[in-house]
Amino acid sequence: MRFGYHNASFHYPEHDDAFEGAMALARRLEDVGFEWFSVMDHLWQLPFVGVRDEPFFDAYTTLPALARETETMDLSALVTSPHYRNPAMLGRQLATLDHASGGRAVLGIGAGWFREEYEPTASSSPRSRPESTSSATP
Repeated sequence: MRFGYHNASFHYPEHDDAFEGAMALARRLEDVGFEWFSVMDHLWQLPFVGVRDEPFFDAYTTLPALARETETMDLSALVTSPHYRNPAMLGRQLATLDHASGGRAVLGIGAGWFREEYEPTASSSPRSRPESTSSATP
């Protein structure tokens, strides 16, 4: 059985710097045996997780930084929305993450359901939220 951690919030009361808090958490989790670490691919914090104006970092900027701070954990966005990411650019971002992490990048891709994010990105939103999704892991 593999254990991983999904980092849904960058709010760490014990750290003054939210970004450094994420790096410290990933190092601590790897030290105790966690095998993967993921962050959300959203434009801002989701209302049922925290408050909109709390620190919230871009997944594909944060993940390469996490790659430099860890050695063995797989790294992923949980999950990437295909509606507001250009496929060619996403491919470059994943290739960069895979290189920076020494082959530990995992693509998590989903349906993209949070409608509030589509207007600011000038993307067309899906017509309805999917009832279920499936994922594959290596």
